[in-house]
Amino acid sequence: MGCDIHGHIEIRYKGEWVHYSQLNINRNYQLFSKMAGVRSNNNYDNNEFPISLPKGIPGNISIVTKIDYERWGCDAHSASWFNEEEIDRLKEWLKRYYPSLSFERDILHYTYLFGSELTDFKHYNDCIVEGVDSIRLIFWFDN
Repeated sequence: MGCDIHGHIEIRYKGEWVHYSQLNINRNYQLFSKMAGVRSNNNYDNNEFPISLPKGIPGNISIVTKIDYERWGCDAHSASWFNEEEIDRLKEWLKRYYPSLSFERDILHYTYLFGSELTDFKHYNDCIVEGVDSIRLIFWFDN
């Protein structure tokens, strides 16, 4: 049985976390291992450890993310989230291990409302909407 990942981007707007987009992330066990130690053999390739072991779902998630998470019921596992620093670490790892890939193909597909890419988000919060001061990636896996 395969394992897939489900991810949502949330932004903090005027102090409240709101849903921004849902990600389409293709099945890639090396990526899952790097993100949260999921589907790894605990020997971690090249002595690389997960960015973070699963932290669970934050208590203040948006209603959109909550509905999607809850619909998976007991099939959802290893839920976690990344802050901006952890997202940056994931991007650096992707650039190092998949240098020929763009962020729009193959492993990660970002589906933002305004056509932005995750790599440009920090510019987004300064240029487009006042009141946005943070971003996070919430994700979980299913079997």
